Amino acid sequence: MHADKASSEDQGDTSGVLSTIVGNSPCAISVRQIEQILGLDRNFPAALNLVEKLLATLEAVPNQSPAVQEWIQALESVQEAGKLRKHDLLWTRVAATSRSGNPLGGKFTLYPFPACHRRSNTDPPTST
Repeated sequence: MHADKASSEDQGDTSGVLSTIVGNSPCAISVRQIEQILGLDRNFPAALNLVEKLLATLEAVPNQSPAVQEWIQALESVQEAGKLRKHDLLWTRVAATSRSGNPLGGKFTLYPFPACHRRSNTDPPTST
């Protein structure tokens, strides 16, 4: 996040797309933490895709720490809130935009971490 945004008097200005979806949930602090770590802002285009991918990844973690469990709970809250907004553009599955099948095609520099971890488990491995 940018320092000038973080110092904004209106904390609503610093929220990202996941916070916008979940609103004032008990998990709002964890959701903001996820957004800050992943660099998500209000314009992030693939919230549904990312939440599904993160949930699948975190749920596969053996011996989940309390922090991992907290993130899973937060992401499940976003997912539930998103389902209630199913006709909202914030909660729409973004289709692949390139041969690599990444819905963030063209936005890799804006969202580098989500973009590089978006590859589906069903995608064939790339040859080296």
